[in-house]
Amino acid sequence: GAHSFSKKIQNKSILRYYYRRRFKIKNRCIFYVSHNIELNVGKYYPYTKPCPEIFEDEKVLISTLGKVNKEVLYKSYPTKQYLDDRNTYINKLLKKHKNIKNIETEEDFRYMRNVADIVITQSSESTLEWCIGLNVPLIFLDSDFYEPLENEDVKNAFKKSFFFFNYDKDGWEIDLIKFLNKPYKEILSLWKQKQKYRNQYDEVYFLSKGKNAGKIGATLILDEFKK
Repeated sequence: GAHSFSKKIQNKSILRYYYRRRFKIKNRCIFYVSHNIELNVGKYYPYTKPCPEIFEDEKVLISTLGKVNKEVLYKSYPTKQYLDDRNTYINKLLKKHKNIKNIETEEDFRYMRNVADIVITQSSESTLEWCIGLNVPLIFLDSDFYEPLENEDVKNAFKKSFFFFNYDKDGWEIDLIKFLNKPYKEILSLWKQKQKYRNQYDEVYFLSKGKNAGKIGATLILDEFKK
């Protein structure tokens, strides 16, 4: 299972108040935690797109979020593996959308995540863990060509547990805009209806909230020493 820090948020209300003041959030906030990374290496080969296509996906998603009726926080993944300064291009695009604020610091998402009323991410790496642990409506962006989920069973669990959008399909942007423009109470109600599935799949695919991963790990290590 996941470690306790992702599952149990300390001082949640205080952190939420602080970050809403810091980012000047006045209404419902969508937090897009990007995991669209152009690594310029074959780390994910053959399960990823070429870097120009990944960057194009990012620009399309930003433009899509610029059309929703809620405030948006955008946080790119903190890495320096690019051949060019992508932020120069991203900042020009972000300036076109008054509802999007860019977080340019390399501060870890785990500390500021409490500001979100809705969270969006892609990829099934560690960033997803912090998003699930937040326990607010989660939109998972899926692609068969960028770090795809392992199989159809996993996809089915994600579809039932979260709000699932595959951005390989034509017209996905329109569907996402329509969904995000719904009243927040409606989105929250739909999210609560999915709780039974998050409970059902938690120990198999998600955080294993009923387990203490640190204690389990320590016990395994101590058992090995005893042998």
